[in-house]
Amino acid sequence: RGVTIVVSSGDDGVAGAKCQCSADSSSSTSSWQQQDSGWSGSGYFPVFPASSPYVTVVGATMGPESGNIEIACQSRDGGLITSGGGFSSFFEQPIWQKEAIDAYFTTVSSENPPSPGYNPNGRGYPDVAFIGVAYEVMIQNKIRLIYGTSCAAPVFAAMITLVNSRLSEMGKGPVGFLNPTLYYHGGISGIFRDVALGSNNCCFYGNPDYENAVCCESGFSAVSGWDPTTGWGSISYPDLLNIFTDEGELEASPTEEPTMEPSSTPTKKPIKLKPTAKISKQPTVKPTVVFTRAPTRRLKS
Repeated sequence: RGVTIVVSSGDDGVAGAKCQCSADSSSSTSSWQQQDSGWSGSGYFPVFPASSPYVTVVGATMGPESGNIEIACQSRDGGLITSGGGFSSFFEQPIWQKEAIDAYFTTVSSENPPSPGYNPNGRGYPDVAFIGVAYEVMIQNKIRLIYGTSCAAPVFAAMITLVNSRLSEMGKGPVGFLNPTLYYHGGISGIFRDVALGSNNCCFYGNPDYENAVCCESGFSAVSGWDPTTGWGSISYPDLLNIFTDEGELEASPTEEPTMEPSSTPTKKPIKLKPTAKISKQPTVKPTVVFTRAPTRRLKS
């Protein structure tokens, strides 16, 4: 069965942490190039380990947190970060995602074809995407709003853990390596919430005047179905669970009747106790909200 390792897709769009919009990203820059056909162009710098076919990659979306439609997270739209995605310069395209990638290129060839500079034969990422903005955390008595794909990835990892727990209760083994199953179900059913708006051509921009974020010509747009911006989109826990079980619901029926009968009426009157400590007042100081980016470290692949 294998194992599933969940990683984030990166926060710097396709151009990387240095925002290399015009830098050469052709096959000649990759000394480890293993594909039969080369490519030319600029502005595409996939990151590792997100570009590895041996991990499950989670991108970031935005919108529902403020009551809007879910779109790919991008700095110019106020997302602070831009969800990473693209195609590996090193790892070949795995067989389990070939059909999805072929469908993507068929779609974008007529809608909004990306500029050249990426390896069309490489492993495409991300695989799925979840909300990656405005996570509230408490640090040193201050509420900080965290942004990033490093927020989205743990959400999906937690869902997988819950699925494994449920499978264990049913006497079944864990999900194993999840990717082939995700792509199989993504292609035949509507279990994913498709995110078909947004793109990943802008760079990280952590300032309030997000309209001034630097954006590149290179990048990919989200489309219907799988795409190298939000993958298959997001999925709810019940739908993820139902992929691996035959149940139509989350809650299992109790396996046996309760063995303890309700107790009879108490034989003694309850003792009234007086509190020995006074209840403190609620704090009068409001917490400070600080915007910050989830810590990440990316390597070139």
